[in-house]
Amino acid sequence: MEPSTMGRLRSTVKESIAARDEIESLRHQLESLEEIQKKRLREHIPDLMAEMGLTEVTVDGFNVTLRSDLQISMISIKAIDWLDENGFGGLVKTKIEVSYARDERETAIQIKKMLEERGATVELKENVHWQTLKAWGRERVANGETLPSEHFDVMAFTEAKLKQLPAKAG
Repeated sequence: MEPSTMGRLRSTVKESIAARDEIESLRHQLESLEEIQKKRLREHIPDLMAEMGLTEVTVDGFNVTLRSDLQISMISIKAIDWLDENGFGGLVKTKIEVSYARDERETAIQIKKMLEERGATVELKENVHWQTLKAWGRERVANGETLPSEHFDVMAFTEAKLKQLPAKAG
């Protein structure tokens, strides 16, 4: 290996590490700015406008309006029971999903038809998990097989993974 090639490799690795570190730094900055912005929009501006007795104002070309909103999530399975018992059961949607192996496809189709005949809206989805497809494709390519381009988009590439080694003691 020529010294100039090693120098270019070293330089490119350093640039890659610097870019990785900058991306991580920017992610943290973004998270921090989002929190600051949330606090401004949910606390500071509403508090200041309340002091002024305003619900709407124009500031430096921006219309500022206060509106009520909320975040909500169900933290208990009992929440569904409560909705049912209090007349809100219509909010709850029940989805049935059953997985069948490929050799059981006909059984799945028969069950789908039976449910549809009883008035159910049934969606039969066929899919290959991306990790399964990737492993299968990797094996085919490793065996020298070509996958049909009308059915598969295959892009082979080489990627360097960078991992910082622990600092040496002493």
